Amino acid sequence: MNKNWLVRSASGVIYIAVIVLGILLGAWYFWAMSLVLGIPAVMEYKRLTVDGRESSFNTLLDVAGATFIVAWPFADWNATLAGLILAYLLARLVLQLYTNDANPRQSLTSSLSAMLYVALPIALMSVIMERTTPQVLLAMFVLIWVNDTGAFVVGSLMGKHRLFPKHSPKKSWEGWFGGLVLSVGVALLMLAFFPEYFLPNPWAMMGFAATVVVFSTWGDLVESLLKRSAGVKDSGNLIPGHGGMLDRIDSLLLVAPAVTLYIMLIL
Repeated sequence: MNKNWLVRSASGVIYIAVIVLGILLGAWYFWAMSLVLGIPAVMEYKRLTVDGRESSFNTLLDVAGATFIVAWPFADWNATLAGLILAYLLARLVLQLYTNDANPRQSLTSSLSAMLYVALPIALMSVIMERTTPQVLLAMFVLIWVNDTGAFVVGSLMGKHRLFPKHSPKKSWEGWFGGLVLSVGVALLMLAFFPEYFLPNPWAMMGFAATVVVFSTWGDLVESLLKRSAGVKDSGNLIPGHGGMLDRIDSLLLVAPAVTLYIMLIL
């Protein structure tokens, strides 16, 4: 058996276990899981979007800012965290005047967009779980994975029409529809077997699955755009066989805000 396949499989199992346990075991585990996803992804995003030298102190500030944002939605001390987030924003803007970054404008833009693109969507997972159930949040992740699997299998077997050749030449419309059909089917099975945990009716679950599929695809394409612009294949090498953390959560970063809006509209 191929050693790379074993490493990739083991890494994937650990990644899934971290997410499942983080969602189901309680608030502190969830916050820890969110930081495990968010902090490496923020740092990888900054490496993709900053050319040349950047102050390590700015990176440290960004890690602190991401930590505050991720913790804010579900913490009892959210007023204090709101103050810390404001303090981060002020410090990050002012201290740029005193650093020797190769490109100060790029460094500052990268830091602030990392909070919007990475930290905020991860924080919104807490909002989804609070407004629904932990099982709905877990279902969101499951549907992302199901969509990826369905799109890959169907696309490999019969993909002929390119979905977005400019940024992802391997994706096909056939694969996209395969992922959509499989995801909707899985969502309906979830509701059929565990109705007490999920959204109130089949139409709501189908809309939920469709939202996940559409924005999961766009999330993957957005990160592909960033990587192609930076001239790299992966955002990092943190997860053996899978690349960086940003590569693993690229779909999530658009799905979480979209699902949050969807839930606000229907509930």
